[in-house]
Amino acid sequence: MKRTFMVLLISIIFLLISCSKKQFSLVIIDSYTGEPYNTVRTEILKVLERKGYKKGKNITLSHHTIGNDKSKGITIIKKALKKNPTVILLNGTV
Repeated sequence: MKRTFMVLLISIIFLLISCSKKQFSLVIIDSYTGEPYNTVRTEILKVLERKGYKKGKNITLSHHTIGNDKSKGITIIKKALKKNPTVILLNGTV
């Protein structure tokens, strides 16, 4: 899991750095409430903040929990895509 987390984190940071926008948007969709989703989300946000990406300053965050409901996830993704987010992170197994 640690390796997967690092690959995910590096991918998100690369996408944000390579983007020409000054304001970034991150949509996080968790499969469920609780662990390990809370820890993964919290750690990603901590690393992004250390890299200079601060919620409310240069990054907007939209967070959703879908209760492992695939159709709810699809609906959230479709709505998010209309706003052209920088990154959509699916945190879980859906």
